[in-house]
Amino acid sequence: MRSITAIFFILLFAINAAAKPKVSVVVDERMELLTIVQYLSGYPVLTQADLKYKKEIDDYFRDFRDHPVVMLNRNIYERFFGFDAPPTYLYHFSFPGFKQIADFSENDLRAFEFDKHADTLSLLLSHFKDFYKRADFHRFYTNHKGFYDSLTAPVQAKIGESNVIEIMEEHYGKTNKEYNVVLVPLLHDGGYGPMVRKGNSNNLYAIIGPMYDSKDIPVFDVKNILSEYVIHEFSHSFCNPLIAENLKELAKDSCLLKPIIESQREQGYGSWEGCLYEHFVRANEILLTEKILGRQKGGDLMDDMYRNGQWIYLRGLVDVMRRYEGDRKKYKTIDAIMPEVVAYFHEEAVKCN
Repeated sequence: MRSITAIFFILLFAINAAAKPKVSVVVDERMELLTIVQYLSGYPVLTQADLKYKKEIDDYFRDFRDHPVVMLNRNIYERFFGFDAPPTYLYHFSFPGFKQIADFSENDLRAFEFDKHADTLSLLLSHFKDFYKRADFHRFYTNHKGFYDSLTAPVQAKIGESNVIEIMEEHYGKTNKEYNVVLVPLLHDGGYGPMVRKGNSNNLYAIIGPMYDSKDIPVFDVKNILSEYVIHEFSHSFCNPLIAENLKELAKDSCLLKPIIESQREQGYGSWEGCLYEHFVRANEILLTEKILGRQKGGDLMDDMYRNGQWIYLRGLVDVMRRYEGDRKKYKTIDAIMPEVVAYFHEEAVKCN
């Protein structure tokens, strides 16, 4: 029979395990490897800030600027391996062994054509492994632990102020195993939201860059990081698959891209599909911001997107999503509202003629 003391500690461990937050905030060595290689290869979609970190990279990796991984990345980033394709790809592999640990979704394969470029990407992985070993990358990473900790601490504190993950899961009617906020000092002022499915669970990533006006030190927008980064990037994993599932029907409404095509291209969304992803994510982001940070903050976010970003279908789409929020007995999960989302875009498309 176990002693009372032993039972106490078992219960205490169980309580602590249950209380462990589902969201982590890290500077991930894998993303540092990726973005440093991108930086050395002249990849343009990185922060333009004159960071002290860049000078340290230049010094430490000065003998590796012509390494095969740098040269190959320089060759492929414009053709098919830019924006969210690289982090999505690498998170499907172990680190630093780069063994595949999860299958790509049909949506990822369609969007990024990883299978079409399989041989090139396999070669890229082998070059990453060689660079990691020969440059003693892990030593560079561990030498910067204090710097990385200084970046994650304020973001972790901000996220801890609210139960953002629980509210998101209740809103979407779905749960996930892991939520990872990944701060990337070299990334542009924005982010990516890849999802990796392992077995029967999903691991979500919100990959976030520092503010564009950072100086020597990368500064992350702690004030707005919940509404404009964390909620937004995690929401892609809930929203994108539903748009993809209904894309054949929604493609009929592609005329709606025409009035906003230039503003969409300026923001990196040149296709109707990308425009749909962003509209649907942003509509849910606004409602979630209202729940977590208040109606005023959500309203300000809506106005800013509508005016400055020309997200002109947001108001109607938010109205659809308010119906979803208002009758959760009818709409158990976000999937159930999709026929009405599709109907909304069909109604708008009538105005094209």
